[in-house]
Amino acid sequence: MKNYPQLILQSPLNILYNMSLPKGFAELSSLSEVKGQKRVNGWMGSRTYINGGVSPTPADSLVFEALSTKTGNDSSNPHLCRWYQHMLSFSAAQRAAWGEAVVAAAPAAPKAKKAAAKPVADEEDDLDDMFGSDSDDEDAEAAKQAVIDRIAAAHNAKKEASRIAKGKAKRRDINSYVFDIKPYGTETDLQAMALAFKKIEHGGIKAWGVEHKLIEIAFGIKKLRIQVITYGDDGEGNEFGEDDLFDMFNGLHEDDIQSIDTHSFTKM
Repeated sequence: MKNYPQLILQSPLNILYNMSLPKGFAELSSLSEVKGQKRVNGWMGSRTYINGGVSPTPADSLVFEALSTKTGNDSSNPHLCRWYQHMLSFSAAQRAAWGEAVVAAAPAAPKAKKAAAKPVADEEDDLDDMFGSDSDDEDAEAAKQAVIDRIAAAHNAKKEASRIAKGKAKRRDINSYVFDIKPYGTETDLQAMALAFKKIEHGGIKAWGVEHKLIEIAFGIKKLRIQVITYGDDGEGNEFGEDDLFDMFNGLHEDDIQSIDTHSFTKM
């Protein structure tokens, strides 16, 4: 059977897929070029998935299929490589299902929802909840991520057992954390805080996310969202993880940090 790439690129399926890519993401046609690959690497520096959420979307399936194996395994783009290896932990059927979801949803017009009456809260309650937990939507996303993490963990455990059976050395675990760090007030310089954290060098830290975000909370106060990719140990046989990172953060900015929340956690 002959291939007709021009026809395929213009198909409704590909048009729908391209609509699933986030605004500002590199053109798919540029992924075969170094410039495009560097751009995607920078994009993934502060994200676990292409759309920035806590679970994979059709965009992840689309970009994965557009990349060559050589490009995906190129360690000179560590964030792109890390994302590519994570995509390999999903089966072809799982990745295909993400794409099927957007195609199935395309014909249906969005239905208007009747807004539920929002209870009026006292001003004092607003102040009390200023540094409270995230919305129920984020709780639902966290629950989805937990399912994905369990699937990925089972897959990685199977691969590791195979490596050991072949006499290969045990691979160091690699984990991705995204933290939300909340200050006491508006006077805290979160940009300077982020740069100070990224200067931390430790045997348990593989890399820091290239990008970080300042997210509005309330009354002009923002929180810092930052990613760090770690090993499961410190290089000397000791476990390394969330608590150790918390100690490092507080050690540098204990007087400025009101709380630290784990926005997402992914085993690579």
